[in-house]
Amino acid sequence: MQVCINSHVFVGETSKIRDVYYPYYSAQMDRIGKSRGWAPFTKEAFENTARPEGAYFMGDPNEVIDKILAQHEYFGHTRFTGQMDVGAPSHDLIMKSIELFGDKVAPAVRKALNK
Repeated sequence: MQVCINSHVFVGETSKIRDVYYPYYSAQMDRIGKSRGWAPFTKEAFENTARPEGAYFMGDPNEVIDKILAQHEYFGHTRFTGQMDVGAPSHDLIMKSIELFGDKVAPAVRKALNK
């Protein structure tokens, strides 16, 4: 059976990328939440969900690598899909995130999993 993990992803040179990305992400969650009756999206909720045990894959390349590998231990997934454009961050931010994912995260995960 093929299993895929799907999550929101954003990669930066350092974990400070979460501080940069949060305003974009929060604005999008508040737009969606307003029509669905959700409470305003908080920085605390964002940080908690970006923790190693949370659902978001956001941080520096090593944090994202570690999280993918940890979830692989739990679920044995064979695929990973990450959505990076939540909240419409700038083109430059998205391109940097894609670059870091492709140049650092994906090769390290493949190597760790011997693929």
